[in-house]
Amino acid sequence: MAKKVRTKRNPSATPDPFNDGSLTDRAYQQIKEEILTNRLRPGDPLHVDHFVRSLGLSRTPLREAIQELEKEGLVEIRPRMGSFVSHIELREIVEMYQVRALLEGFAARLAAGRVSPDRLVEVEEELTRQPLGSETDYAVLSKAGLALHRLIVESCGNLVLTRFVVSLQDHFRRFRAVSPQLPERVVDFHQEHLQILDALKKGDGARAQQLTQRHLERAAELLMERLLGQPVQAAATPMIVRPAPALPGPQQKTNGERADRTLRSG
Repeated sequence: MAKKVRTKRNPSATPDPFNDGSLTDRAYQQIKEEILTNRLRPGDPLHVDHFVRSLGLSRTPLREAIQELEKEGLVEIRPRMGSFVSHIELREIVEMYQVRALLEGFAARLAAGRVSPDRLVEVEEELTRQPLGSETDYAVLSKAGLALHRLIVESCGNLVLTRFVVSLQDHFRRFRAVSPQLPERVVDFHQEHLQILDALKKGDGARAQQLTQRHLERAAELLMERLLGQPVQAAATPMIVRPAPALPGPQQKTNGERADRTLRSG
């Protein structure tokens, strides 16, 4: 009897729960991409028949893919109703940023002194290629910043840490898909990226960790300002955000709780 050969995965590649090329993986990757890029919006139903036709798959791999996406928090399965793209609660956004700041900060500490000099040069060229001024392409500048974050994760040398950070970064793609990029904030973050890169080049792990954590904490603060500070009718964010469930306690509501209620999806 022929022995089944298991394909080896590249340990540095983005983790995913299935073997490359499997039918379930095809369904998983396609649905996940549509969710992360906001083509499937929060609250949208997942029509299995649509994916059966568009991917040419049976229902079994699609059901398995949806179950995996539920584990990742991207899908909600409601008994007798179906599967829907999950919403994101305000509390969950804050908690994700807190965890990511800690984990990616530690990854930056580990990466300092380990990162390939060639990769440092590549990312530095990407970060400095775009001139700052009236002709700045802020989308390109923001994309260059993502390259630095990838460099930190891929260079930390800890595969468990890498898997956790990458899984969190998927959720942040959703945030960016619906959150407006303010030019002045992009430039501020760009300067912070350059400081983090300098710490990595110097092998200063403690400073790289401190700068990365503070950078992500500021990103969280600015995102929450935008979510809570925009008129609901003019903002895209209510389509992805809903308030956290009410906690038992006194009847009196805080300002934060009242602000949460204004972002409830229709």
